[in-house]
Amino acid sequence: MAIVKVTKDMVERELASIDWARIEAMTDEDIARAVAEDPDAAPLPSAKMRLMWRMRSARVPTKYKVRLLRRVLKMTRAEFGAAFGIPERTLQHWEQGTREPDEASLSYLAVIADMPERVRKVHRSAEAAARKAG
Repeated sequence: MAIVKVTKDMVERELASIDWARIEAMTDEDIARAVAEDPDAAPLPSAKMRLMWRMRSARVPTKYKVRLLRRVLKMTRAEFGAAFGIPERTLQHWEQGTREPDEASLSYLAVIADMPERVRKVHRSAEAAARKAG
């Protein structure tokens, strides 16, 4: 990779040439379209990718991760609990920060974040098998 020297004057000229009013007026859709049309631009991360970054971040408190996961999936606590076999009260404690999930629960939440439909399907199958056995 080549090293290019940039002077303060070069930077100031470039910044002065930018139409900041046009940029400020851009909507999210305009920005997404501009990024999609620019072959040199990195793709915008998907909602799933942003969720995975936050779930793995040590800076985001667990209570926010649990709530974020549930909200990204557009589920109430009752729906989330029923879909994944987690008591609603437990979710409430986790989301309020009064209790912390153990390591196994954190791992389970990460798997749910990565493949929610697959986990839901496996959970339904396990529940059906338990009903047959019981």
